[in-house]
Amino acid sequence: VESSGDPILILDPDGTPAFVNSAAERLLGTLDARGGGRGGLARLVLDRRRRRELLRGLGRAGTFQAELEVLARGGPLPVELRVDRILAPDGTPAGFVAIGSDVSERRATEQRIRHLAHHDPLTDLPNRTLFRERVEQAAENALRSGGRLALMLVDLDRFKEVNDSLGHPAGDALLCAAAGRLRRLAPPGALVARLGGDEFALLLPELVDDGQLGALAERILRSLAEPFALAGRSVRSGATIGVAILPDHAPSPDGLLQHADLALYRAKAEGRGRLRLFDPEIARELCEARELEADLHEAIGAGQLRLVYQPRIEIASGRRVGAEALLRWHHPARGLVTPASFVPLAEERGLILPIGAWVLDTAAAQAAHWVRRGGPPRVSVNLSPVQFREGDPAELLAATIARHGLPPEHLEVEITEGVLLQDTPRVLATLGRIRALGVGVALDDFGTGYASLSYLRKFPLDRLKLDRSFVSDLEADGSARAVARTVIELGHALGMRVTAEGVETAGQLACLEALGCDEAQGYLTGRPVEADALSDGGPAPRPRRPRRAAVAERARSSACGVSSRPP
Repeated sequence: VESSGDPILILDPDGTPAFVNSAAERLLGTLDARGGGRGGLARLVLDRRRRRELLRGLGRAGTFQAELEVLARGGPLPVELRVDRILAPDGTPAGFVAIGSDVSERRATEQRIRHLAHHDPLTDLPNRTLFRERVEQAAENALRSGGRLALMLVDLDRFKEVNDSLGHPAGDALLCAAAGRLRRLAPPGALVARLGGDEFALLLPELVDDGQLGALAERILRSLAEPFALAGRSVRSGATIGVAILPDHAPSPDGLLQHADLALYRAKAEGRGRLRLFDPEIARELCEARELEADLHEAIGAGQLRLVYQPRIEIASGRRVGAEALLRWHHPARGLVTPASFVPLAEERGLILPIGAWVLDTAAAQAAHWVRRGGPPRVSVNLSPVQFREGDPAELLAATIARHGLPPEHLEVEITEGVLLQDTPRVLATLGRIRALGVGVALDDFGTGYASLSYLRKFPLDRLKLDRSFVSDLEADGSARAVARTVIELGHALGMRVTAEGVETAGQLACLEALGCDEAQGYLTGRPVEADALSDGGPAPRPRRPRRAAVAERARSSACGVSSRPP
């Protein structure tokens, strides 16, 4: 008993301590036996309810066990106490033995475990589990009292860029700094949480009006747009916010969380760095997108996807020099679904890889057929930035060309400036491998993206496509002509041919010819048609003009504000 590390007390039948071991003396101090009786032990107990239980236990036969707080030398101490009755040989009560065990460390460990289970280890903010519990409690209170409850989801912008460029320690520092700013901005009674990744949440149970909510969101956006000092550098991130209100936008906690998330999703789709309040239209569009995604899964295997081909002509001669493969979806109920309606969805939901592989295979098979029949000299196929990011277009092209026995010079891929803005060394290497196969590379929609002009020099490109937005205003807008002239001269200086998209009038075509543009594509030169129609000859070639038409040509060129004389 003396060697035990646990406090042990032996009590007389009336509860007077008859023996206290050294561990009990160290923990509790020497007991005054003269205080005697049950009070001598009961005075150690701070919790009244536990005291009553202990006294009842001492008065009963058998064993009493409880966890309680006692007054130790260092203050209140949690102790697990077991009291057993001692019987004399004749069966009469001879006293009690009380064995205590210090459980303060166990309690502290349990508290740490509970804290870790409900808090983010990086920022120490409540995590998703605890936040959801608080949302449910606050929603119940709001619905019972007729109040309103706002939920604000805050997503950091460009967080991945910080992680990728400066490393994960800098990303962690950004999250902690953003958490600190949100804590400082949160009004009294609000709960700030980190839901995971770069997403935070604010629960606002004391919402007064929408004006206050909007003002708070604006303060948060301004604060998170201020630079962060990370890894010795000043870094800007910014944030996007989605908000939903109970019961205005949802009658339940689940609906509130879902609709706030939808509002955030829409805000990010609209350009980030902004606030979006939920409205029913968002839910309707999402439901439609889900239905469209399900239908698109079926379309891939059900033969609903088709390719049409739009011819491309050489402006000077009028001869056909190629055709662009364009994707169409013939939905059994919706009819013709435009690529603008489903291609972004396919890119977002991971369907563009199988669709892109199908498009390339179908176009290559058609190009091989045309090579044997004397069709368009070259077929161009659009590649998505996702195919570069998540696949290997060069390997796919090599396998496709070999499978169909297609001479590579009869195939060309078209990319947008978004491809060039991705991982530059990897994309550069991939484009180099595509060119090494003998496949041409064209830059589509040039002038509408954000790529630097230095990309034109760095990347292996064969052709530039002047965006239709500049072509449509050629006849009336001098600035559009200036842009078109610049792009054409730049392309030629870098050894590329230039194709104008969206050519619809003879006047536009005349302006492009006067500007020295090489090729034209649009409704004037040929609408997208099925492969058979293009094989049969398609639109009639544009004949070369005789020399006697030079005067009339100069008149047209002057109307475009372009000199027809060669430089």
